[in-house]
Amino acid sequence: MKKLNKIFILFVLLSFISCGTAQVAYDNDDIERSDETYYEEEGKDQESAGQTREDGAPAGESGEKGWEFKANGGEAGTSGEAGTGGEVGTGGEADGAEESEEEPEANVNYEGNHYNGPASADFTEGMSQYEKGGCDAAMEPWKSAFGKDPKNARIAFNIAVCYDRMKDKSAAAEWYGKSFKSDRSFMLPLYNSALLYSQEQLKEKESYFVQLAEKNSDVVERYNFLAWFYIQLGRSDEAEKFAKMALKEDEQNSEAVITLATSYYNKKMYELAESALETAEKWDAENFRLQRLYGLLLYKTGDTKGATTHLMKAVKINPELPEVRNILAVLAMKIEDYATAKEQLEAALKIKDDFWSAKLNLALAYKGLEEYKNSAAVFNELEERTDLNETLRNSVIFNKALLYLDADVDGDKNPARFDTAVKYFNEYLKLIAKSKTFKKEKALVDGYIKEANTEKKKLEFALAAKAKAEKKKREQEEEARLFQQNKEAAFKKAEEENTAEAWNKYLEEFPVSDESDTLGMTAKAKLDELTKAPEQPQEAAPEQSEAQPEATESPEQPQEAAPEQPEVQPEQTEAPEQPQEAAPEQPEEAQPEATESPEQPQEAAPEQPEAQPEQTEAPETQENAEGNE
Repeated sequence: MKKLNKIFILFVLLSFISCGTAQVAYDNDDIERSDETYYEEEGKDQESAGQTREDGAPAGESGEKGWEFKANGGEAGTSGEAGTGGEVGTGGEADGAEESEEEPEANVNYEGNHYNGPASADFTEGMSQYEKGGCDAAMEPWKSAFGKDPKNARIAFNIAVCYDRMKDKSAAAEWYGKSFKSDRSFMLPLYNSALLYSQEQLKEKESYFVQLAEKNSDVVERYNFLAWFYIQLGRSDEAEKFAKMALKEDEQNSEAVITLATSYYNKKMYELAESALETAEKWDAENFRLQRLYGLLLYKTGDTKGATTHLMKAVKINPELPEVRNILAVLAMKIEDYATAKEQLEAALKIKDDFWSAKLNLALAYKGLEEYKNSAAVFNELEERTDLNETLRNSVIFNKALLYLDADVDGDKNPARFDTAVKYFNEYLKLIAKSKTFKKEKALVDGYIKEANTEKKKLEFALAAKAKAEKKKREQEEEARLFQQNKEAAFKKAEEENTAEAWNKYLEEFPVSDESDTLGMTAKAKLDELTKAPEQPQEAAPEQSEAQPEATESPEQPQEAAPEQPEVQPEQTEAPEQPQEAAPEQPEEAQPEATESPEQPQEAAPEQPEAQPEQTEAPETQENAEGNE
């Protein structure tokens, strides 16, 4: 294989893996049924390689890798998306197929990898504008550059890729044709032109693309293109034939080996595919197509860690191919790394805003991050679209139903969300009514509907119980408020009257609950203060009762002795033996002396001191005392 073209410019290698038709290039649903993550329609293989046609060829790929080169000829970001099918303008065919057989002269405006031709300034300006404002801003400077250097196929190719991105397929075909016409050894325009067509349209144009490929004098490049082209048509045997023909010419040609690996992958011969990729990686580890296919293969065989490693390499090689980011997002969601999934999907959608499969996966990533309103907003946007394919539309409806079953989207705890879930589950059943797997699907969905109805009843019961409890709480709070209000009013009234009777009435009506009852404790203190005030002058009373505590020492005496003693003492004061002369001497002076010395009272009443102690010690002393009297 000639290496001269690669000297002119460094570019990131193509993503020519078993591309499906351009129409489904961005329809890798990459979602599988789960309450939590993705949805995969039963009966179809919808792993990361995208939908699978009847022949087994994965259809979720964008085969072309558009790119722009810098003024020095080095690589500059990629831009490639596949076309979306449909007829295109005739510019590509007229410019590519009907021109003279003469080989175009090589563009001599390069010094190694550095472009120094007449279009250098305009092209550099176009690159600057592209980085600032995208294709719209870069288009005019690049057209001006191509006008000054019409033999530079790369400039025309960049313009074609921009038209492709802008969904102007007719203009894209025209500029791909101009690019190939400028340099027929530069095969990228043919790959991208093929991706502008659906598979059925591509079959009709088979002879046209074969004729264009024949114009390339490099047989290895030609065989590689034809091998890739027949992969797109689902004819793996012919693809293998041309890949082996390329390897016969160049036994270490990585592109041919990758095509063989792709064919094995489509036939589910995964061990052979992996063996081929291991071999190709030794020769061309920086090949985007290789790393992408290797990632898909490992994902398919369950090695998600290895798949992620290879797909990350693919993204590094070609950061602007959105489908790889979509697959990485799916892998991230499988391990519940929703933040990484969101990052990859937002990047993919920035590159291609109508990448509806990535949009659906973004809604699922939002759900995983519990950003339920954002998730619902994306589902609503997709639901309103009329250009979604059947599988994707079914996925949108099903996953929207699951969202309302699993999450309180509006955050208002409204049981009506379960009605919304049931509504979308029933709509989904209508959409798949003619599906061969309808019976199985219906059993699954009926289970979800039953769950929704059960959860609705549970929530309604819980809400009713909560409402009842809240009502009772409000009533209790109102009752407590009125009680406190009445209590404060009664306290204020008692305070205004400030009588023992008023405070007694208050405390009868509002007894003290505990020490924290400020009003009750205050009322009690007020009452105590008022009731104790009159007894204050009788301070001598405690001294007279000092002799009586001894009477309380005997458990039998207190009740009998306490009432009799007041009567005995007056009699003693009236007794004839106690002269009235001594009465004035006893008041205040005799009593203190009696307390200071036990012998003093014996002079006034020698017999009484003995009688009183005997009364407290035994009942017989009372009789003796009476006899003495």
